[in-house]
Amino acid sequence: MINKEDFCLAITSIKEQVSKDKTNSTLLQEVFSINEEFIYDNSLLIKQIINLLSIWFDKEDLEHYCFDLNFGKQSIDGDFETVEQFYDRLTKNIK
Repeated sequence: MINKEDFCLAITSIKEQVSKDKTNSTLLQEVFSINEEFIYDNSLLIKQIINLLSIWFDKEDLEHYCFDLNFGKQSIDGDFETVEQFYDRLTKNIK
């Protein structure tokens, strides 16, 4: 089983990369005065991190938390769910 610290680092790294890509896209839009988004394609690395984490957890749950819930902006009860809380929820039934 992956430990909580490594799990959180992996999810946080994905979140930070997505955020950095969006920031860089905005800066490029401003520099070149255009409306197109210039998002770097980091999908191969992100998919592989998700695939590695899916050794222990459901891939759909991981993708849902990261991309549908925007890294915990919502949870089942409508509150913000931290990555630590997400790990606890995923491991609750495994232990």
